[in-house]
Amino acid sequence: LGLPNRTKRSYRNRFRASYVPGDYDHWDKMVDAGLAIKSTAIYEGSVAFWLTEKGAKLALETGESLCPEDFPNANP
Repeated sequence: LGLPNRTKRSYRNRFRASYVPGDYDHWDKMVDAGLAIKSTAIYEGSVAFWLTEKGAKLALETGESLCPEDFPNANP
């Protein structure tokens, strides 16, 4: 999410990992729990993940917020 930063607002929602089994097991567990989404295509030998709104909210510290571009319904 690009946090922490001086604006206390997320500015990216992506993670790319090498396509090596076992390198991103923790992300696969987040996908299984509904906290992340995994790309359906492999890009240049890697796989991409994005947090769901639920997963991103769990990652926030007090005073931080989510970018409305990535999470349009997340902030009141």
